[in-house]
Amino acid sequence: MLLSIAYSPDGTTLASGSWDLNQQIHLWEAESGILKQTLEYAGAVQSLTYSPDGATLANGNNAKEIRLWNAHTGELKDILKGHIDQVYALAYSPDGKKLASGDGDGDVRLWDARTGKHTHTLTGHTSYCFALAFSPDGVILASGGRDQEIHLFEANTGNLKQTLTEQKTGITSLVYSPNGMTIASGGADGKIFLWDANTGVLKKTLSGHTIEVSSLAYSPDGAILASGSKDGTILLWEIDLQ
Repeated sequence: MLLSIAYSPDGTTLASGSWDLNQQIHLWEAESGILKQTLEYAGAVQSLTYSPDGATLANGNNAKEIRLWNAHTGELKDILKGHIDQVYALAYSPDGKKLASGDGDGDVRLWDARTGKHTHTLTGHTSYCFALAFSPDGVILASGGRDQEIHLFEANTGNLKQTLTEQKTGITSLVYSPNGMTIASGGADGKIFLWDANTGVLKKTLSGHTIEVSSLAYSPDGAILASGSKDGTILLWEIDLQ
């Protein structure tokens, strides 16, 4: 069962993680689909993300840890431990200096991405943290949980800045618009919510999917929002940039 995918920043490699008999991480040539390398790991790969410079591939797993791999050689570089439940969400800060991770207990942890040192534990969620996203300037970390809340934390201090509670369903995906003005969140009910990132005011609700919105991505110019769902569809939305 495929659980997670991530493109390298240069777009040449697609990483995929699964929970099946092999429980491996596969690295594919994005253009040809040819398998380049397999990273052996005996555990469910719940989440994957590349560092902004493309040098490191991080994966969260059901062993309550984060593994950091050399994205070019496939060598295991480090294992970050401290979570008390499975790691479902990962996100690097835009400058690559911080790594955020969220687990099934609702805890969000911040790590120094260069040293692997745990720096902050961000609390507030009462259930699974399924989604994380840094603002484009790296100042704010947004987290979404099954508890139907989005928390906005100051990335440097770990202090809770604001909680968004109008989405009455579990939050399953999060993404900032490229200009940092909007946060898009996907829900377990198939709806997408657009929030003013500065005020936390709900701007719009998009309906189209029938079940969980599992992934969200903006086009580089912010004009299009793509959403993927467990209903098997990908929808493209024209977004008002004002």
